[in-house]
Amino acid sequence: MTVRLPFDDLVALLAAIFRNGGCSAVVADILAQNMAAAERDGARSHGVFRVAGYLGSLASGWVDGKVEPIVEDVAPGHYRLHYGSQRAGLAPMVLGLVRGLAQRFGQRVEVTLIHAKTRIDEEDVFDLRELP
Repeated sequence: MTVRLPFDDLVALLAAIFRNGGCSAVVADILAQNMAAAERDGARSHGVFRVAGYLGSLASGWVDGKVEPIVEDVAPGHYRLHYGSQRAGLAPMVLGLVRGLAQRFGQRVEVTLIHAKTRIDEEDVFDLRELP
């Protein structure tokens, strides 16, 4: 049986699922928007299909659903992204995520890792510059 939901209803449902799974409201909303957009745009392998895997990763502690990146405005078109997590080694994922989001939204961006986390109390820091 196929169930069709309006986009906004799907986003609200997914956000509630992720909040109940341990995500902060901010992270739940981001995941819900991206997952619903993937579903809407036909990229189903990145849509609702992923819910069970995301929830499993949250439940096992593999990912922290409460980690919220901090973005500083350095100058027009220049930003600094601070990403803290209990896990080290996530910088390549963040680099790919930022590049992928920029591409998806038709933006060109240069992303550079300027500080790699080496201790649990540190964060990865990235330099982001919009390109013409």
